[in-house]
Amino acid sequence: MVNDAIKGDIRNNAEMKIVLVHGKPHLCLFATKDISVNEELRFNYAVPNLPWRKSDEDVAHEVRNGVRHLESQAETFADEDVVYKDGNSLRSVDSRNDTLASS
Repeated sequence: MVNDAIKGDIRNNAEMKIVLVHGKPHLCLFATKDISVNEELRFNYAVPNLPWRKSDEDVAHEVRNGVRHLESQAETFADEDVVYKDGNSLRSVDSRNDTLASS
């Protein structure tokens, strides 16, 4: 298991990279410094506004008002488009306008 830490957090000790193997992308976690036995693995998930990153005051305000403000999943994508296999073809979700495009 790998836990989230915001960018610049001194506890970050790993980073995720995309590695192409035979043309297929694989997400691989690489250490950015020596990791001790029993040390928690941490890297920046690169997703803004995750609920566990909110301050206790923000969470208390949401609970008190009974309102949860969630941004759409499309707004949380990185700059790259998300690609997935659909049958024998690849399709991508354009993160700028949330549409499907064949490739």
